[in-house]
Amino acid sequence: MLPEHRTQALRCEPTSGNFSKFIALCATGKETEALTIYHKLASAYATHSLLFSSEFLLEWLAPSPSGRLSSIMGLLGCEQVKILLYIRNPLEHAISSYAQFTSRRLPQANNSVASLGDYIGRVYNIPGQVLRLVTDLKASSDADFTIINYSNLTRPISAGFFEWLLGEHTTLESPVKPKTPRINRSLSRSEIEVARLLASKNIPPSIVTDRWLGLEPSPNDRPLSTTLDSAKALYQRLGPTLSQINKTLPASEHYQLMTEHDLAASDLVTSSETLDSSASDLTIRSPQIEILVEELLRYGFRKGISRPRTD
Repeated sequence: MLPEHRTQALRCEPTSGNFSKFIALCATGKETEALTIYHKLASAYATHSLLFSSEFLLEWLAPSPSGRLSSIMGLLGCEQVKILLYIRNPLEHAISSYAQFTSRRLPQANNSVASLGDYIGRVYNIPGQVLRLVTDLKASSDADFTIINYSNLTRPISAGFFEWLLGEHTTLESPVKPKTPRINRSLSRSEIEVARLLASKNIPPSIVTDRWLGLEPSPNDRPLSTTLDSAKALYQRLGPTLSQINKTLPASEHYQLMTEHDLAASDLVTSSETLDSSASDLTIRSPQIEILVEELLRYGFRKGISRPRTD
């Protein structure tokens, strides 16, 4: 969590992932330390309005949404809470989620490293967490709860965000420009192959992928896609959950319920898994190779591995 993200959040400005630190501290019993961070900044800016964001907030809330939300409100002294949850259509989100998790750790299936097909067909279950959140908060919480389907957006994401935040229509797109451009992407197919290889050797992929994600992706690298069987398994497994959630949402925010015909015609579905260690068309560019070598050398030094002789 960067300091500029905390201060931006406290000024009700858009930021990135600033609640992850709070979640991590609370998970280890360090609620007081978490409070100190935010209370100090709140006092400095003389505000009692806090804007938090985190990709992990749903995962953290899902086991006991209303209970954990009440805990947050109590710890921070909040009287009112508004929640905005962005969802995505399952197939595209499952593929993106696999790429995101692979940059940090490999998804697990039955205590073994999950392939993309395994992850999509058997592991991915974000809609299940969404259903628990929807069911629990609507039944036992006074929180103002809004869901927007990111996959269905027809205008800039900032427009809907500021309407939700300010409670009125606005043409404001972003009052804050980041000091440096931020690249927000998942790993490419080729990068995932390297990450999987590193993990298979018990080397944390993040030592390389954290820096790679700051680079523009190669325009020649094929996007991830999965097989029709994996995609069908996803919808067969999650179909009832998606239908339940859709009953609580306006039509504009519904999850997409794809038939086998829809899946067969999707760009996200191919005849074979695109992740294949024998693939000959992987694309790793010079800046990526430089980062790979640098970080592997640093990792080796930290583990006490001698530097190779060059004479």
